[in-house]
Amino acid sequence: MVDPDVDSKVEEILKRLVSLPSSDFRGYWTPQKAINEPDASRLASELNEASFVEFKRISYPDLVRQALYPDDYVDAIENFIDWHNDLLQQIHGHLKTFPDEEGKYDRIERELPTQSPAHWAVSQSLHLVRSNHPPADVLSPPNLEFILGPLRALPRLNAVEILEQHAVLEVRFRRSYLYAHDIDWTRRFRTNVNLFTRVTKTPAQDLADQLTDSDLTVFRSLSPQSVIDEDVRFQQLNCRWDRQCLAISEFLIAHRHLIHKAMDICQLLREMRNFNSLFAFLQALRESSCDESNWQGLFDLINPTRNYAFYRKIKQEAPCVPFLPPHITQLKRCQEKGLSEIFVFLGYRPGNLAQAQSLQKPEDSSNRKQLSLTPWTPWTLGDLISCFPTARRPYSQQ
Repeated sequence: MVDPDVDSKVEEILKRLVSLPSSDFRGYWTPQKAINEPDASRLASELNEASFVEFKRISYPDLVRQALYPDDYVDAIENFIDWHNDLLQQIHGHLKTFPDEEGKYDRIERELPTQSPAHWAVSQSLHLVRSNHPPADVLSPPNLEFILGPLRALPRLNAVEILEQHAVLEVRFRRSYLYAHDIDWTRRFRTNVNLFTRVTKTPAQDLADQLTDSDLTVFRSLSPQSVIDEDVRFQQLNCRWDRQCLAISEFLIAHRHLIHKAMDICQLLREMRNFNSLFAFLQALRESSCDESNWQGLFDLINPTRNYAFYRKIKQEAPCVPFLPPHITQLKRCQEKGLSEIFVFLGYRPGNLAQAQSLQKPEDSSNRKQLSLTPWTPWTLGDLISCFPTARRPYSQQ
């Protein structure tokens, strides 16, 4: 249900966001700079960069205000639009004075990212010159709908939830745009914060169980051939891990009080031998600059020395849900051993915690999901292929 006072609280909520001040730098580009430069690609790059510098002057709270109140331009966004309108007029005047430059600006237009504000300014200028219309006839200014649209579509929650949500999204905004070297003007801003919501509302043990169930489902969709070929399914698994790691680090930076709960989840994932999600949490914790001194045993796992030698030694103790990168490196060195290391999750089974005394504290004896630590031997390539009868054998086995 919508809080009737939400709109009246928006300004107070935005004031509480820990927002970095917008950039003081101004974008600078004029047609005069381009007169003696024949390289259209270089000119397009410089123009797009100048436009991007202007974009960085807009803060996240500015965008939220604009999304909530679309009829009233926020100063920073109005300045951004005015800068591009001035650019349009400068290019239009330049092309009227030097019509032989029109071919160069055609090439610049083709080099600029489609739907970028700079592309809008150049394409509108060319259109107005060719149709013999004045700049006042421009129908619509460049817009930031790729960010404003998703922000406008956010559900209206209570004031506390709105503040928590926007704190996470502001971190994502800074990473995606302000700290980036370039910007994709067509990619819509992601506003999904489901993992943050799950971490805040779900008990640590339940969340560790859910993450492990989800990881196992994804890993079981792999075949040895998908790993060897690094096919679409394999790439999706890697992208899924990257997104998970980013999402965790975003909410840990925005909400430092969740670091302790994140460490509790890490301990549970370690006990359950789910190294896939464990590594995502540990990497995110490191990126959020948490104090690692009290958790050195866990952080040793993500030490990349000798292809994550410490982790690979621990992993050999029993079946697990693996962290892929070191095993892919091993796969390239020795196909059979690499595949065997990846597919150890096939031996992962729920069991009783009493079977894993060496991995857990006595006081934690409860019915947690845990692998059965019965004796096992590493999978051979033949064992793996037999588990996936529809998979093609590697060329070395044909």
